[in-house]
Amino acid sequence: MNKIQLDAETLEDFYNLKTLDPHTSWKDDSNYVFNLNRWNDVTLDADNSYDALKDLISQQKKFNEQKSSTNSGVELQGQLRDPLNNELIMNTLQQLHLNQKSDIAPFMINNKKFNVNRFLRDVHNKDTFDDLSQSLNNLDSIIEDQSDDLKILVQNNFTSYVKIKNRLDKIYNQFAKNVNESNGSTDTNGENLNIDQLGEKVDESIRNTNIKLKPIMDTSMKMSNLKMTRQFIEDNKQFFDLPKNLKKYLEKKDFQSFIFNYSKGKEMMEKFKLYGSLNAKKSGPRDSYMLNKDENTPTNKVPKVIELIWKQVETTIDNYRKETWNSLLSDSNAICMEPQEIFLPMISKLLDLKEENNPIMKWFDFYSANFEEQLNKTSDHLLMKIVEAQERILHIGIDEKDDINGVNLSYYLSVDQLFKPIVYTDLKNEDQDNSSNNIYDSYTNNSTDTVLDKSNNTQMNSTISTYHGLTDDSIIIEMWLLILRYIKEIEEISNKFIQFWQHTENFLDGTYQNVILNDKKKDNILIGDNSAIDNFDKILALSKEEINTIKIKGDNFIRLIFKKLLYFFQSSQASLSNFTTSNSEITTAVKISNPEKDGGSPLDYGFVPPRANGLSCVRYLLLIFEPFLKYVTQLAQLGISTSTVDLTRELVSLAINRSVGAISSTKLRDISNFYKLENWEVYKSVPEETDNLNSTETIEYGVTQFPEIVLLVQQYSIKVVRDFLFSFEKFPVINGISIANYPSKQILAGIEVQQIISLEAVLEAILKNAAKDKDNPRNSHTILTLTNLQYIREFTFPTVLRYFDDCFEWNLRTKPLELFNLLGKMESSIFGNYLSDLKITLRNVLEEKFHQINWSNYSSNSFRVNDYIIEVLMVLINVHSECFRIGPQLINKIIKETQVFISRYLFESFKPFIGNLSSDGLLQMTVDIKLFEKILGSYLEKDTEVTLNACLQNCFQNNLDRLEKCISETDAIVESNLERTRIQFAAFS
Repeated sequence: MNKIQLDAETLEDFYNLKTLDPHTSWKDDSNYVFNLNRWNDVTLDADNSYDALKDLISQQKKFNEQKSSTNSGVELQGQLRDPLNNELIMNTLQQLHLNQKSDIAPFMINNKKFNVNRFLRDVHNKDTFDDLSQSLNNLDSIIEDQSDDLKILVQNNFTSYVKIKNRLDKIYNQFAKNVNESNGSTDTNGENLNIDQLGEKVDESIRNTNIKLKPIMDTSMKMSNLKMTRQFIEDNKQFFDLPKNLKKYLEKKDFQSFIFNYSKGKEMMEKFKLYGSLNAKKSGPRDSYMLNKDENTPTNKVPKVIELIWKQVETTIDNYRKETWNSLLSDSNAICMEPQEIFLPMISKLLDLKEENNPIMKWFDFYSANFEEQLNKTSDHLLMKIVEAQERILHIGIDEKDDINGVNLSYYLSVDQLFKPIVYTDLKNEDQDNSSNNIYDSYTNNSTDTVLDKSNNTQMNSTISTYHGLTDDSIIIEMWLLILRYIKEIEEISNKFIQFWQHTENFLDGTYQNVILNDKKKDNILIGDNSAIDNFDKILALSKEEINTIKIKGDNFIRLIFKKLLYFFQSSQASLSNFTTSNSEITTAVKISNPEKDGGSPLDYGFVPPRANGLSCVRYLLLIFEPFLKYVTQLAQLGISTSTVDLTRELVSLAINRSVGAISSTKLRDISNFYKLENWEVYKSVPEETDNLNSTETIEYGVTQFPEIVLLVQQYSIKVVRDFLFSFEKFPVINGISIANYPSKQILAGIEVQQIISLEAVLEAILKNAAKDKDNPRNSHTILTLTNLQYIREFTFPTVLRYFDDCFEWNLRTKPLELFNLLGKMESSIFGNYLSDLKITLRNVLEEKFHQINWSNYSSNSFRVNDYIIEVLMVLINVHSECFRIGPQLINKIIKETQVFISRYLFESFKPFIGNLSSDGLLQMTVDIKLFEKILGSYLEKDTEVTLNACLQNCFQNNLDRLEKCISETDAIVESNLERTRIQFAAFS
């Protein structure tokens, strides 16, 4: 049998037929039908023939597996191995939780539904490039081995094909040669010989042969393409790994390597755009789909896989660029300026990430808009809170009889816990040293701070700052704290803006740009690409228009702050209450008004809570003013524009004048009502100065807390006003800019007037209390009023004036102030009322008891002192008792005035009886008058003695011998009465 011929058994076994008879049903007889229809229209060549053969082998293998499975009853899927790692595929699919046949079909390589993309994506998604490369190498070696066998098969079959083809050609030629001779004849069986049919049969046989060879040729082409793909991947391995590497560097926060690899990737992408490959000249002849005929000619066709990879890279860059912007630009709800070590690297990163616009302008625009939004939001919110607190205060009911509209003055009673008085030991006589008889020496040792000069204010300031007690009602303090919070919130925004503007100035002068570019050169991020650095320099450079825009926005923001503060400090109680969020624009539309228009009423000052007392006003205005002055000065000293500096000076001047006016008005109102705080209890005893330097006696008189409150309030307010007016001392001059200056003489003269008026208000308050006892002045209240006045005249007012002069470098205490004349008149008036009432009492006693005696017919055996003398002396004893504890210095003066009154009353009363007195009457009169003189003892005034002697002489009708004889005869009687009343009148001894 011929070599190319096959026996019937072989063909039946190969095609799974029961018989070779074509008339039988081959389809039914065959166990499996091989489907090669998809190769019918494909021209088989060396490249795709292998694919056709592989398809046939695959179907044969599948048939054999099905046949084997059917015969054995065992499924082969469980034994199927992954060609990439030689592991059982079913184990891998179970880990993916895939059990259903419909689910596992795309992953089974022996299944017609096998999906290569899903197989690689789901089963080998964690394989690295090296793993896949190794698997491809294994497959490649297997294919190489099979390729040799395939070549032998093809060569053998081709030899047989050529022989058959030649034989057929000879047969065809023979038929063609004999066609004319045999035309129309028939064979022995009577059938015609048809050459055309024979040609068709031959062509069909050739076609069938080509169909069988085409899979072999396709497989060969696929192998070639596979080699080309492997070579392409190997040549561009760095580009294929780029997305994974970029993410790895981001996770490690290695930005330098991140940008380096990105830059390299961008260079590779440019080569792809030009040549379609990184190594164009190394490409083989099969790269014609990427290159034109001339390999050095650029092409715009980039492989799709490269485009997909670069798209992932650009997505990573875009996401990181957005993240960098989010880090650079903080949340708008919370302004948070980072130090330059943080935001400069972020701006540098944005340049490396190919940010086309200038990041500096976007950074500035974001924060400037953020600052403005935060300022408006904070201001409106807190102003509404302040207005609501104002309404709560005003809604509290007030007694109609309350003449100070609900102001609580009781907190002044604890002012000594807030502020210690400043005392001068040389107050009375500045030329004398600290002598022991100085009335101020003992006062300075009474738990107070002795201050000999104006420089000792440190302890005072620390005392104020450490005091945590209330100075007013809690609802008033609540509004004060809201006002303080308002100033503090604006301070916080201003400080952050100042920090922001300092960074901005470094951008304006190019300092930060140089830092960024120098860091890039030093780190060599761009591998010496000077053109890229030059491009960064162009991006970061600010034009004149941009610089001008930045300065205008910065100036406008500062003006916005100042206008809101202007509105606040210019507001009255009425205008502030009209503020709502709907008309919040009024805070930026105000103009500076003339502070001289202030009416001096506490209602004129909206930045002071209604019904706030002067004590809380002084305390909290100081706490408010110091941070306010600090940050507005710092804002002005940024020097953005001269107009801003002028506006700052006007704002500070207005705030100072208004604050001083608020302090003065509330202090004046409260001091005028201090009489309500008087409890008529002795607060402390004060030594009385004596003219006798040799005296060892110490006289002390009592005063209430009133003078102490006056002293503390006056000194405290003077100190705070001084801090306001001399605030320029606390801040250095920066950029040649100073906001507050030394107060003018006109301002100081106005402060002087206000100070004098406030001291006069002290006297007004005392008069209001004294007026209450006008009808009954002889009581302890009057004595305490007189001692308070004496203490105020000799100590309180001089101390206040001295402190005022020291604070303001003034000379108020050397001026002839009408204040002390007014104070002297008040003392005289009150003391006169006291004496008048006392004299009336004495006169009533004298008239009643003196006229009960019939002096013309008077007779007596005992000659006891008469009641008119005893009762008059008892009145003086009561006065002595009243004054001894709280006003001993007044006793001498009262006794002096009253004894003169008594002596003159007796002188006038005895006049009608001259020459008409009985002998016993003369004796009794002499006993009464001499006993009166002896009881007064040291209190007896010369004028009193002269008047009484004149009275005696008149009654004895100037008979001095008779008078002396009578005095001598009654001396024993006088001594006897004196001894008997010694205890009764011991106060005079």
